[in-house]
Amino acid sequence: MRCRLTLLLPLLLALVWRPAAAAWPERPVRLIVTYPAGGNTDTLARLTAELLSEALGQQFVVDNRGGAGGYIAMEAVARAAPDGYTLLFASVANIAIAPGVMRRHPPVDTVADLAPVSLVATNPLIMAVSRGQEITSIPQLVARIRAEGGRLLYGSGGIGSTQHLGMELFLSRAGVTATHVPFRGGPAAMAEVVSGRVPVLFSNPSDIVAFANSPEVRLVGVSGPARLAELPGVPTIAETLPGFAVETWNGVFGPAGLPAEYVQRMERALVAKRGDAAVAARFARTSTQYVAMESAPFAALVRAEVPRWAELARQAKAQED
Repeated sequence: MRCRLTLLLPLLLALVWRPAAAAWPERPVRLIVTYPAGGNTDTLARLTAELLSEALGQQFVVDNRGGAGGYIAMEAVARAAPDGYTLLFASVANIAIAPGVMRRHPPVDTVADLAPVSLVATNPLIMAVSRGQEITSIPQLVARIRAEGGRLLYGSGGIGSTQHLGMELFLSRAGVTATHVPFRGGPAAMAEVVSGRVPVLFSNPSDIVAFANSPEVRLVGVSGPARLAELPGVPTIAETLPGFAVETWNGVFGPAGLPAEYVQRMERALVAKRGDAAVAARFARTSTQYVAMESAPFAALVRAEVPRWAELARQAKAQED
């Protein structure tokens, strides 16, 4: 009997001294971001880190690891221990679009290797045209593209970017074609529209809203379900093409196997701020809507978005060989 107790004692002590899971987080948490500092996703990550730090009593520290379509950051998180101390802040471009563009041997399966925690914010795209085109509405834009017979140029932030695939979806729905001119990021593409060298850009509000009163640019449509509060005079594209909607999103993920109670604690912390006017205003300043979607519907959204964007990439011939 004494021998049996001696053998069991280490196991009993381990159980007694094991830290309670509910104590998480007991030290700072890294929130790895898929883009360099300074961009819209980085700004949203920092706002989210502040909310989680305030709610959970530990510092959530932003760690920017841009490059490779987000795969550098995503791989770092996917390979990390699922202990709640390494998380990911990523956009639809990383989670759903990059897999559709990188068909062969992507280092991370964004559905199987990552655990969705919460979709934090969404934003539509905005259609901007050079004023030199004398286009004032979506119907006029469609008519011009049709008249050009596929020769009209449109810019984007790169092959396979949200801007590229979103525009291809718009062209498909309108039954027209145009010529894609990729640039290194949305701001570079917007500069070409301002100069008049490229007539059209369909891009994020962060690239376009600052030009709302510019004499060189006209904003003719937004891709969300409703008009933007800061651009009440710009109609939705759905007012011309019923049912048309494209929104980008950003959210928090962990490694696969992240304990459900950790997910729930973060989810509850973010959802609790969903009706907070001050939080909504902070996100609105980045032209995004704070939504704080729970983990289960967020996971369902990710599963639906991956094949959707892969099909758009195929149609736009944006897939890597």
